[in-house]
Amino acid sequence: MRRKLAAAALAAGLFAVAGCGDDDDGGSASTEEVCAQIDEAVEPLTDDFNEAVGAAGTAAATEDEAALAEAMIQLDQVVDEVTTALRDGAADAEDEDFSEALEEYAAEIEDLVATVVAGEVPDLARQEEAAQRVGEHCNT
Repeated sequence: MRRKLAAAALAAGLFAVAGCGDDDDGGSASTEEVCAQIDEAVEPLTDDFNEAVGAAGTAAATEDEAALAEAMIQLDQVVDEVTTALRDGAADAEDEDFSEALEEYAAEIEDLVATVVAGEVPDLARQEEAAQRVGEHCNT
């Protein structure tokens, strides 16, 4: 049940980086370009993510450990793709603050997943703050 709750909470913030805004100084891509790049990479994962969360919830409710393990593998793959997109965006971002926000968000997502996998209740405030910081750059 804890995994189901944490996965649902992860869903609330994980895909909140769509939409875009301003520029500053730094790497090779504007904030708007990086936001669009991340949105393009993350948007198609929404269905996969929702499917994995649903499967994990069903497996947890029915205490089907094999199905839960399979769902967690699928969820891990989606999270890996999302964090890779965030880190790729961080590497490309001109705006150093935005780059740091993307790196921080990727790390918070990984920490959240690790906490859930360990069977613990995660501190969602840190993940939400990191998502909000990214969202401020991407106007979400």
